[in-house]
Amino acid sequence: MKKSRPILVAVGAWLVVVALGSALVWAVISRAGEGLVSADPTITADPTTSGAPSPSTSTSTSAPTSNGRVQRTWHGQGGAVVVSCSGGSMTLDSVQPDPGFAVEVEKRGPREVEVQFEGREDESENETKVKASCVAGTPIFEVETD
Repeated sequence: MKKSRPILVAVGAWLVVVALGSALVWAVISRAGEGLVSADPTITADPTTSGAPSPSTSTSTSAPTSNGRVQRTWHGQGGAVVVSCSGGSMTLDSVQPDPGFAVEVEKRGPREVEVQFEGREDESENETKVKASCVAGTPIFEVETD
């Protein structure tokens, strides 16, 4: 029995270290993923985007939050952009490029948000510029594609 006690203590200590390490990794991954994409999975066509609507350009709208902000998501060629308006002030909440695209944030608010997605490697000729502004407290997107 004397030999089994140190083994049990070692196994118990190992379990504590693994549990703490797992919790720490989970917290870091969870925090890193916050705000990358909208929590609203509904994507619908939006007539407010500039140019002819295409299947690759869409937005979704969510109801005003409890603090009066209106959040809207654009998703199309290149990635997704999530912005919020509160009165006339705009905030870039998140931006997520699609695989094969790089993203450059040119303006983060408070009057305008401007994001550019650029195709990398075999997608090099694809560029999408997304501009957003607040109109009557709601984000409106304007999109240019090359």
